[in-house]
Amino acid sequence: DGRCRHALVRFLVAPGPNQALAGRFQILHQIEDGGRVAVEPAADRQYRAVTPLAVAQPDSFRRPLLHVQVADWSLTADEPFHYRLRTANCQLTLQSRKPPLLENQTGYLDLGVKTSYYYSLSRLETKGTLTLNGRVVPVRGLAWMDHQWADCGWQPADDIWTWFSIQLDNQMEIVAFRYGGKKLTHLATASLRNGSLKTTRRLHLEPTQGAWQSPQTGADYCLDWRLTLPEWETALTVLPLAREQEMIFGPLNYWEGGVQVHGTVRGQTVQGVGFLELAGVPIAVGRRRLFEQALQEEITQRAAKLTHRVANAAQVKLRTVRRFLPWQK
Repeated sequence: DGRCRHALVRFLVAPGPNQALAGRFQILHQIEDGGRVAVEPAADRQYRAVTPLAVAQPDSFRRPLLHVQVADWSLTADEPFHYRLRTANCQLTLQSRKPPLLENQTGYLDLGVKTSYYYSLSRLETKGTLTLNGRVVPVRGLAWMDHQWADCGWQPADDIWTWFSIQLDNQMEIVAFRYGGKKLTHLATASLRNGSLKTTRRLHLEPTQGAWQSPQTGADYCLDWRLTLPEWETALTVLPLAREQEMIFGPLNYWEGGVQVHGTVRGQTVQGVGFLELAGVPIAVGRRRLFEQALQEEITQRAAKLTHRVANAAQVKLRTVRRFLPWQK
């Protein structure tokens, strides 16, 4: 009865014996409306959970292949590029159908003020189930996995970026971004139908509509874009599936959400889907207050879940005892 987009994001913020992570999980449920895609109101159709800080289980990142478990979610590689993702809302298997997309064709980025390693699995065949409003729904489709790491901290003056990951129906995937404050880096890398890669720094990004203002932070995010890659004869229009997809992680606010894409590649019409990420956008409220608010909400939610589980267990025990009470006979 519709289409879903899911996103799981985890930041490893404190490597070591008790590895700390921050992250979020979100499902965006779409419905079809007369051939158009309509997104129902966030209160009804966005299933979003933000974890300001959590401690990974001791065996996370210690197996030969990727494995990480935090609270009620886990991501495990059974073999190279073949994963199982488990959360409270999804049970998915993901298998890569193309070689890794190495950003800059090497997997190594020199961003001027820092360096980073970065690769993407841009076409993961995915199947499993999502839980929506208590209903288990079978799903299948395509997913995308990014893995980026660097030996550096957050630098507010420089960590400003506009980033796109795009899957097109001609079997081409593109990672394109603009990064930096005073010193800008533009880069796009594409994986072609046969898995071969190409890179260009001739990337033009142009917002096509006014910004959306976040009611939570007052940040103004440009969400409608025109992306042009002259060397590849590619021009794409990128539009958000839903505007209210801002996330807060401690001192970092950013917008990341699903997008729909249409345009041309070498004169051929294409369409597709993807994700847009915007970071470093100024906000109108204090960052410390935002983080403390998010942390308090997480504590309240966990306390409510614990109370619910305890109450359910008590009800089960009470029903068991009642079966043996004299006046029940």
